[in-house]
Amino acid sequence: MSTQQQVIAFSPYDTPLEPGINLIEASAGTGKTFSIAMLVMRFILQKGYRIDQLLVVTFTNAAAQELRDRIRARLLEVKAVFSGKSTKDDVFNEWVASLPEQSAKNALTDALADIDNAHIFTIHGFCQRMLSQYALESGQIFGSELLQNTAHIKQQIAEDYWRLATYSRSVDQVVLLRNTAISPYGLMASVNDIREGSTVVPDADSLDSCLAVLEESLQIIRPTINERISSIEKAIQDHTDKFKKIYVDELSQIKDKLQLWVTGSNVALPLDEILLISTQGLSNNGLNGTKFRKTKVLTGEQRKRDFINEQGIDASAIDELEPLLDSLRIAFQKGLYVYSEVEMESRLSQSNQLSFDGIIKRLSQALQGETANKGDENSDSAQHLKQLLQHKFPVALIDEFQDTDDAQWTIFSSLASQATSNYLYLIGDPKQAIYKFRGADIYSYLSAKQQAHRYYNLTTNWRSQQPLVDAVNTLFDVDKPFLIEEIAYYPVNAAKQETLFSFANTKRAATEGAAGSSAEKLVLWELDKNPNQKDGYWLASKGKPKDQIRTHVVKEILTLLSQTDTNGEVAKTLQLDGNPVVPSDIAILVRSNPEAATYQQVLMQYGIPAVLNSKTSVFASQQAVEIYHLLQAILRPGNQQLIRYALCQSWFGLNGNDLYDLLDQPQQLDIWLIRFQRYHELWERKGLLAMMQKLIAEQQVVQHLAVYADVERSITN
Repeated sequence: MSTQQQVIAFSPYDTPLEPGINLIEASAGTGKTFSIAMLVMRFILQKGYRIDQLLVVTFTNAAAQELRDRIRARLLEVKAVFSGKSTKDDVFNEWVASLPEQSAKNALTDALADIDNAHIFTIHGFCQRMLSQYALESGQIFGSELLQNTAHIKQQIAEDYWRLATYSRSVDQVVLLRNTAISPYGLMASVNDIREGSTVVPDADSLDSCLAVLEESLQIIRPTINERISSIEKAIQDHTDKFKKIYVDELSQIKDKLQLWVTGSNVALPLDEILLISTQGLSNNGLNGTKFRKTKVLTGEQRKRDFINEQGIDASAIDELEPLLDSLRIAFQKGLYVYSEVEMESRLSQSNQLSFDGIIKRLSQALQGETANKGDENSDSAQHLKQLLQHKFPVALIDEFQDTDDAQWTIFSSLASQATSNYLYLIGDPKQAIYKFRGADIYSYLSAKQQAHRYYNLTTNWRSQQPLVDAVNTLFDVDKPFLIEEIAYYPVNAAKQETLFSFANTKRAATEGAAGSSAEKLVLWELDKNPNQKDGYWLASKGKPKDQIRTHVVKEILTLLSQTDTNGEVAKTLQLDGNPVVPSDIAILVRSNPEAATYQQVLMQYGIPAVLNSKTSVFASQQAVEIYHLLQAILRPGNQQLIRYALCQSWFGLNGNDLYDLLDQPQQLDIWLIRFQRYHELWERKGLLAMMQKLIAEQQVVQHLAVYADVERSITN
């Protein structure tokens, strides 16, 4: 199709089911999962397909299980309506009533009986199943093992490549290579996140050519070293306060190592020392940053470089090393990446194993006529495999399609290519295809959009209220809101028309709306312009803008939660469904766990309870450390040092005087030794849990923790 496709509003109940490629755009909250479940219902109950003829593919195992549960629930709801029990959804009841009863009941019975065999997969699960079932047609060896973790193989490959790249080199060349990656592990870490099939841009030179250029450059640098050192020494003599003391103290050692190299002594290349007297090395490691603070005109780095130039410290020859070392680093990394791609496939093939990325690549290759072992073109085999898949799955529904890459699209498109009766539905949100962290490829999505026979859009948001939906529609009502012309924003409506938020007092309502009126659903805050930057922008890495934003957010939360002002008048400004807003109604979204922790600390300072919702393991918490030391003491109740250490923790509520008494009055420590001995014996007799419950109750641990911030999280941990 052309790029100017007609966008059709999609109804899960009555939009005609048509063969070919059907693309459904599903923005957040528009009922994507519901629509997929309804499509399954319609293909089974209206079109007469068996449930095992339908393929549903989604991104994660959790999503696959949710879809299976949703489909089962929908089937049971249909059964209930046929039995005379209406659901709360009148539209659904009417749809069931419109079905041809007897044939639908028969299809329903078969579907419920076979639901556990429904083909609802992740992309990896689907590819693994197809390669196993059609091993002969795909050129795959029978009985291949799927490896969930290939880290150990990658590490072996990195070590082998390291040996190949370094063992025949001179000592100086190895020094240069180790500057780019200290070990095989570091080298592998630098390329580990590059996906299979990626292209390196720009094209890197070979290791040999990069090393040759570097060695030529070092020969030019060698005779300039003494002059360079002398100019640095003179600058230190004239401006000692502008240099870091540690750099001044170590300069003589740096000089000695460089002198040995300059005079041709049989020593390894002192690359670290050479880089320490480069302009960048001197700026970062030699100059005292407190003497070169930024001004309204110059940054601190610019002031440092100006000072270096003023002192006549010419490092131009040495400075040329840095881009050459960057080129060597890229060549080293690319060498491993290319070697790893070839070796990984070869080693897995030899052991009859497949990686997660490998199974997708293998099925994609098979559908393009490339055999597993040689990459030979075999169009007849590919065509036969396509026909087998199309016959097995006349209906395919692909969830989260925006996360599809080129290899996956090759697989999915084959399910409907050159087939006049197959149905392929691609459901996703192209606005999310710009994110690479889940492997999304925007150009794969655009390719699918070009090939789609119909382009649908889910037009109703079922989660949010109309004012918020209107606000979001307005926000994105601009030209190319996602920068890419082919990705448009289509306004949606809201199923929820009622407004839950409203102003409750006239004081703030005077400026933001009448009392009882709807509150604004979307408010944009913008920092004042940065006076130190011509464009007015703030650097995100600097603390000041983050501090300002955090202060503004916390003040706004305080305003929303405050019950009275300084005059004792009611100052509650916002209500949720007629009730005062409370802390648990408010969420703050941030980019990182440390940033969330900072917000939590500030909120706690103002007496606002806040909890973190993060994926940090409980075993990384302070409470885990405290329990570890406590259990160590109970495990060895005769060790006074361990017991004293355990008693320093917040669990026991001991203050400084109490802890001093343990040292000064032996009888006080004896009391605790007896207690810990009892806990030790209880642990042995009744187990860890019984002992911990006894200790927490006897020592009033909860009460002692209650005086600290984030007490709920501490107790839960």
